Amino acid sequence: MSRTIQIIPRVKVQGIPVRNLATGGESWTSFDNIFSQGETLEVIISPYENPVDKIREEVREKIIEKLTLAKNNGIGLFEEMVDGSPPTIVSFVGGVAEFVDNNYGGWGGISAEYSVFRTGNQTAQNTGVINWTPLDRIFLSAPPAIKYDTCEYFNPDKDNLLTLDYKGKNIDASCGFQFFYQNYYQTKNYKAYVLQGKNKTKLPDGTKASNSFDKIKWYSENDPPQYSEWKFLYNDFMNKKNLDNCIIKSNQDFDIEELQKVMPELRVIDLTLPEYSELEKFNSMTIENIIKLCMWMKLNLMVFDEFGDLMLCYDKNNEYHNKTNTKKGTGGRVVVKIVDNHGYFISKGDPILTKFCSGGKHGWGGFYPSGHNTGATKGDGGAPSADYQSGLADLQSGDNTEIIKHPKAMFKQNELEYEWVGLGDNPTKEKFEKIKEQQEEPYLRENPPPTPEELIGMMNNNYIYYVGKTNLNGIVDYLHKYHNIKPNNLRGLPTAIHKATYGKLKLCAYHQHPTTGYKYPEDLDGKLSLNWNDRKHLEKECLDKWKEDFPTLKKYAIPTPSVMGKAVFDSLKLDCYSRMNTKVREIFFQGEIKPDFRVKKPTHNRACAFSLDFSKAYSNAAKWMDTGWSVLDAIDEPSYFREGIEFVDSAFYLCEELETGFPYKDLKGKGLALYHGCLLRHLAGKVKPIYIINSHKKLPKNYFVKFVDKCIEIAGDGSNNVVSSKQLVNTTFGSLKNKGGIKDYKLFINKDIIQLNKSFAQGLPVHNLEKGNRWSGSSFITARGTHQHHCLSGQPIRLQIMERINELNLLLDRAVRQSLNRDIHLLLVKTDALYYQYPVSPQGKEAKWDFSEYYWNDFKFNPHKDLNLGDINSKLPEGYEVKLEHPSNNSGEKQNPVEVKDSWTDAPETLGQYPIPKFRQKWNNPDNPDVKTEAWDKSEVKNILYKYYEKGGLYCRGEGGVGKTEIIKGIAEICYKNRIKLRWLRAFYKIVDRDNLTERLTPWRESHPCFVKKLAPTNKACNNIGGKTLHRSLGLKVFGCDDSDDEEEEEEVEVKTDFDRVSRIAAILEKNPPDIIAVDEISMIGGEGWSALSYIKFRIPKIKFFLFGDIKRQLPPVGEESRKFEDSICMKELCNYNKLELKYNFRRQTADTNTLWELCSDKPETFKITDAPLTMRNLCWTNKTRKEVIDKIQNIHPNPVLWIECGNKEDPDNTGQNDRLMLAVRTPLIARKSIKSRGVAKNEIWEVKSIKTEEIVLEYKDREETFTHEEIKKKWLSAYCITIHKSQGDTYTDEYTIWDWGRIINRRDSQAKKLRYTAVSRSVNYEDLVKFK
Repeated sequence: MSRTIQIIPRVKVQGIPVRNLATGGESWTSFDNIFSQGETLEVIISPYENPVDKIREEVREKIIEKLTLAKNNGIGLFEEMVDGSPPTIVSFVGGVAEFVDNNYGGWGGISAEYSVFRTGNQTAQNTGVINWTPLDRIFLSAPPAIKYDTCEYFNPDKDNLLTLDYKGKNIDASCGFQFFYQNYYQTKNYKAYVLQGKNKTKLPDGTKASNSFDKIKWYSENDPPQYSEWKFLYNDFMNKKNLDNCIIKSNQDFDIEELQKVMPELRVIDLTLPEYSELEKFNSMTIENIIKLCMWMKLNLMVFDEFGDLMLCYDKNNEYHNKTNTKKGTGGRVVVKIVDNHGYFISKGDPILTKFCSGGKHGWGGFYPSGHNTGATKGDGGAPSADYQSGLADLQSGDNTEIIKHPKAMFKQNELEYEWVGLGDNPTKEKFEKIKEQQEEPYLRENPPPTPEELIGMMNNNYIYYVGKTNLNGIVDYLHKYHNIKPNNLRGLPTAIHKATYGKLKLCAYHQHPTTGYKYPEDLDGKLSLNWNDRKHLEKECLDKWKEDFPTLKKYAIPTPSVMGKAVFDSLKLDCYSRMNTKVREIFFQGEIKPDFRVKKPTHNRACAFSLDFSKAYSNAAKWMDTGWSVLDAIDEPSYFREGIEFVDSAFYLCEELETGFPYKDLKGKGLALYHGCLLRHLAGKVKPIYIINSHKKLPKNYFVKFVDKCIEIAGDGSNNVVSSKQLVNTTFGSLKNKGGIKDYKLFINKDIIQLNKSFAQGLPVHNLEKGNRWSGSSFITARGTHQHHCLSGQPIRLQIMERINELNLLLDRAVRQSLNRDIHLLLVKTDALYYQYPVSPQGKEAKWDFSEYYWNDFKFNPHKDLNLGDINSKLPEGYEVKLEHPSNNSGEKQNPVEVKDSWTDAPETLGQYPIPKFRQKWNNPDNPDVKTEAWDKSEVKNILYKYYEKGGLYCRGEGGVGKTEIIKGIAEICYKNRIKLRWLRAFYKIVDRDNLTERLTPWRESHPCFVKKLAPTNKACNNIGGKTLHRSLGLKVFGCDDSDDEEEEEEVEVKTDFDRVSRIAAILEKNPPDIIAVDEISMIGGEGWSALSYIKFRIPKIKFFLFGDIKRQLPPVGEESRKFEDSICMKELCNYNKLELKYNFRRQTADTNTLWELCSDKPETFKITDAPLTMRNLCWTNKTRKEVIDKIQNIHPNPVLWIECGNKEDPDNTGQNDRLMLAVRTPLIARKSIKSRGVAKNEIWEVKSIKTEEIVLEYKDREETFTHEEIKKKWLSAYCITIHKSQGDTYTDEYTIWDWGRIINRRDSQAKKLRYTAVSRSVNYEDLVKFK
């Protein structure tokens, strides 16, 4: 029988050769662990396999797999902070497997260890949930020292100590008993629970406590009436935090001790819980004891865990406890913070108290069920700020911060330079290290780094200290272990602390220093001829100038080039971000265009090569782009590129490759490749475009010129600045990617075994700082990552720049061949440089130039003489030029060619770009779609809801009158009933099966929606369904439909197209997401609205979208008439590819919904223009006609009561008032803007009920509102005639006239068809009630 062992592999790989594709620089790097923290590996071992060999082989295969990914995609896979654009990649000379097999031990070695668990059983009986409340105990009054901890912890009054008798000895009670005794023994409402007076009142069980200690202990150990109810909430809360889904396995199938004897790399993580003595148990409180005591005393309780998250709470006034709390209490709150597995009572001042009211699934609002919240106010739940989210943030500090650097850090940051003298030929890594040590030694002797004790003395002052190591693990562990000092804040990776804050002191690993370094002008020979203090002064002057010019940088002590570039970018108010749907997002990220980096074998050994490099490739690609820039939203998607379609050189394409090698993507026969038109236009016949992704929005080709020029103006080549323009441009465009994912780890240090159990049980990454076999007593760090979701991404811009450089490489190759007029062998493409083998002779004879011939005169080819760079550059597009690159020999007079040998480059032979992921375009059941052709009643709504809720969503299509609004109202009603039923079920199962409450409720809850959010693009449509507007609910600006608006006209509200606001609203929704989002009148939603909905679905996939509308026939948003909204991938993703068409029209009592559409589309002349009398209701195409018709009716009205002079204001678009407004009883008026205070929606039509001297009363359905004459003039228009656009969503039962018909029927475009259909279909009986003029 096979056995399974679960291990946590930790594989350290040192001396990995890497290459930065942006700079071409080569170096070594190391990683403490190439496995993700918390990543486990389950090894299945058959009875015939050796466990040791099997485990090692499985780990070996995983190492090869991960290093292969890093070779293709960059080392950002191991460490997000070193990710770049283009990336830094692993560059093995041989194969990955060869590197792995040959590099165990020594420099460049791979060391592996595997951890297994030894656990106790902490799982609560029946529930499967770990109950931590009896494990955390309170012994002490204050936690380990935390510099600048804002808490005030409870300290017992030594003159009023509670004592107890234990086996004849009188001893002081521990902190928990002291807290309740000293705080409440004199308080009227509470002293009965903590003070045993002379009368010795009876306890609830009829007994009497002998003293105050025994009384407190009785109440803390016996269950109050509400405890069992609360316990169910606690278990449910643990489930919400997924604690029970991550419990580690204890590997009981193996004798771990025996396995350790033959596997020295095997580590045992001993999670066996600590043992307490009988006295310790008697004289201490657990968190469970505190909970019970607070319930008896009717005190609110909050317990926060090590990470500052709410661990549990009790609210005495919550409705959930109404059965047991017949009388609501007032006042009284106990707050406990868990640190190192000990609870500490907080008096005041800790920032985590604000979380008490923050709401959300991990806060107060998540502990108690929805609908049972108390008066505690929920916060806005906004997403973390950008500064917090970055994780890579430069340290923030005041102006008076002093920066100190370890001498080794100064060398590492190139502020002190090594002189590589005496290396000789083929130097080894060991030789490099020896020279480094020799040159560092005098600096270390003269400037010794501060001792840990000196660092403690610096914690009260503003210092930033860069240490000489890549992590702070050692110093943080030392301070914690030997000085009992914990940092306020830790940041880094799960195995490495990079930043630590102790009060005002900030410690940083050397590589956290931004790569700034003042480069001195030529008059200083580029040397660091100034001492560090002079250099520091110059750098400070430069940084101060940056902060003066760009105030957003003031919060950083030393801003990174990326932050500085972004500041320049933002100052120019550039907006180039796309808002893609999920499938297009996958195309641009998973199949992203790669910078060209590949090699081709030379024709013979020891061949000679030269290279041509583009100057400032990224800057010039952005500045001299000759096509527009693509900006996509959720509606932009791949469409078939059929024969005859015009080629758009600014678009992206999904292509089938017919060739391989340079300049193709090497995906022939593997799938479709992503190309941009700038390169594809040169590859006709070699690459076949299958799909085109042509964005609706194009930025002009010179859009980024001012940004590049500004960077050059500010920084130049970096000679007199802390950064160069190249750094600013490259890092800024690289940061546009905005992919998201876990970008920031907050770390917590601890050494308590119970906290270790909790961390592993939650699936959190844990790292032992002491690197030993023992965990008990060792310090360890637990990592919590911040997962970022980005609504906006500049990935299309970034990929267009990369493809432009790829295009330039192709054009350069052609120019070289044309200029030389002979065959030449391309050896290597290296991002923005081409390496060529020395060519054959002009006569066509083979010339095998051998690198051993060092003297160029012996060669028949000399790049400096035979290459005409002027001619080559003239063949390149405007703005670009290349230069010949060769290493100089020692004399500087001659130059040698590049030697091409086995180890000359680590470039792969293929590009490594991935094929684009497949995407779906068809609805479910395209051959047998769901259609309702018969009349149906409201009882059908239930079937529709549950059928499509189970399927994951719905697009319900149908013209006006088919019952779409009734379905939305029916869904809301069913959800309301389900919420009531949920409460009853919860109460029922508590009685009949309380041990399995969660298991009982979960299946029902998953299939029965209880919460629905109803949205519509207009206030008028919202009123029909009782919902809210999209632009307010999702944080969008006004949509492009005629019926959109902000709130009141006089209210000046700044509404920006701020998708950061959409992200914040999505974060709020994520805390308590509805089961369903129902959206009505979707035909009025533009690309921006669809993008917001798509982002919410991407971020919260559990939400089911129900979409209602008739995009096919209704008018689209203004300005987006040509866009394909219906059948878009975005819409299909939202409703999970489910569509239902309603055909039976209840207004006209027919299932024939095509006849009217066909007449309006193809035979509009069927509707004859007549000279019929004027009607009181009228529709028209243009605002000019609207005013004319209103004047006609006003002038012939038989009973005008009031004329309001509106003046002759300039109105070029005719969208305002007529010169005069006539009012009479029953005169219709249309709202120009929503009037929130009066409950008026824009474009609602109200009627005049009565006219008084100073006021006019309007009515709408069963409501009345009074307005002054001035308000009528400003906020209302006559509605005797309105435009067809404003009539959308209306139903008319009376007679009306459509004006401008002659002009409308002369147009045959799709927009005119929809215009005609919208106008005619407002009527319940168009044949008898609609006139045409």
